[in-house]
Amino acid sequence: MALLDRQENFEERALAVVGELRSVFAGMIEAKCGSGPAVTAIASAFGIHRKLAWQISRVAYDEDPFVAARHMPTARSIGALVRAAGKHGVESSLLDQLSRATEDFESLVRTHAGDRTGFDLLLGACSSGADDEEAVRWRQQSFTGNSFIWGAQCRAMHAVSLQFPSVRRPGFFDMAMVRGLIGLRLNRPQTHWLVAQSAVLMDDSSPRTTSREALDPEGAKSCGGVPILKAHCRGELPGFERKVNPTGLLDDRLIPGGVGLTGERTIYTGEVIRALAPAHATPEDRVGHFGAGVRTPTQALVMDYFTHRDLFPGVKRELCVFSDVNSPVAFSEADRLQLNAELTELGYGLGRTQCREISGYARLLRDVFEAIGHDPRDFLVHRVRIHYPPMPASVMVRFELPDPPEGG
Repeated sequence: MALLDRQENFEERALAVVGELRSVFAGMIEAKCGSGPAVTAIASAFGIHRKLAWQISRVAYDEDPFVAARHMPTARSIGALVRAAGKHGVESSLLDQLSRATEDFESLVRTHAGDRTGFDLLLGACSSGADDEEAVRWRQQSFTGNSFIWGAQCRAMHAVSLQFPSVRRPGFFDMAMVRGLIGLRLNRPQTHWLVAQSAVLMDDSSPRTTSREALDPEGAKSCGGVPILKAHCRGELPGFERKVNPTGLLDDRLIPGGVGLTGERTIYTGEVIRALAPAHATPEDRVGHFGAGVRTPTQALVMDYFTHRDLFPGVKRELCVFSDVNSPVAFSEADRLQLNAELTELGYGLGRTQCREISGYARLLRDVFEAIGHDPRDFLVHRVRIHYPPMPASVMVRFELPDPPEGG
């Protein structure tokens, strides 16, 4: 219980300690420079280098105190600041306050984290608004480690979902799913790699039986039933296999092939699920989750979500990223990850779908819309872009399904 109590009190204690530091730094800066000084002015006023001036300015004035704390200078730099500030006329009472506040800060770090690296992790978990650069830096480190641990990586993961009214079953909708691993590289031989994974589940996570059709039937026939889009693949394609895994998810796997840069490849799959679900809420299914699972270490995820104008009128969509550590398909708020990522509306049609990570995207979309027999101008597009997305995780567009039409 003692450990639990200490963790529960960390946020409160950190706010008090960091609050005192912010007050002291702000008092020192304003006493010498007035309000709103530039970093250069702070450096000149205290006789310190620009980096240290920038750090104390961030600690003093960043809106999020937990982000501010990550910029706290080292004890050695604080010592240099105290000596320089004393020579430049800063009152001794302020310097004494700074020394005490610094000691409290170092004690906070030792007690709750042991070192500054662990402390920064705790601060990141408490921050209300993420310091995106810092968050991306942590995820980039994770990408490098995961590329070694799992033996694979790619430059970009590309997910495209298109939803449109079902012609076979009125009141239902079909969904085309395109999944791409761009610049996929295996880092060790004999690595079977998951190129796509999917499932259709009810709100209670029970599976729903579906009818799937490959967008490229010939490509699927030649690749063991995996719906490969051959015209959009690049590099060696040694072979594929499709099977249902023990959890009920449908896995599409790459059979081991070349490794490293010489074995780099781009793999796209694409299929349509017919009459996937009612286009409105039912007693068994009231919330829609549509997205993609991140199972490959990747530098970027680009997910585009196309919705036909006749579907889901008036819904309010939100982006959710769920950890899949506890479950292969997680929808619980307890599993939700806090990422500074947004769901961006791009309007109708393809006018804003160009993407720097995806070469040949216009041709891919043309082929997909031709295969499903729809005009892209009838589709509203939303995009998610995440640099170094966490894994394993599911990136979902979530919304409450609309009520059924009257008399329906």
